[in-house]
Amino acid sequence: NDRLTQDVARADCAVDQRAPPRRGNDRLTLRAPRQPAPSITGGLLNDTGSSNSDGITADPSGTGTLANAGSATSFKAGFDTAASGSYLDVFSDLQPGGAFTLSQSRMNQIFGGSIADGPHTLHLLLLNSLGQTLASKDLTFTLDSSAV
Repeated sequence: NDRLTQDVARADCAVDQRAPPRRGNDRLTLRAPRQPAPSITGGLLNDTGSSNSDGITADPSGTGTLANAGSATSFKAGFDTAASGSYLDVFSDLQPGGAFTLSQSRMNQIFGGSIADGPHTLHLLLLNSLGQTLASKDLTFTLDSSAV
């Protein structure tokens, strides 16, 4: 009995003792510790508008970080009203630790050509091997080539 208690403690699992044990029918349920949910943070690399947080920029480059993305197999990006099936896989843009930077050239590639001045939304999706969304982030900004 002490050996079982030590093994459970070493396994770093929680013990579910909701049901009282019955003689000859004791029940022990082990649950793995919960992992934090995957997340995406991000923003403009250079917000060049009248303030550094107004979302107006002459440079649409984006930067951010993926956290707790261990089960992710795909990281996709798409603009505005594009169907999510047409999003470009940007998994290769990830750095060790989950950081990413999408240069102006890469953003144009995601857009499918040069991004025109005006309001835009970059949609980022983190997916598992079944194509299920683990995390998402929308980065809304206004491209103004004169906002230097």
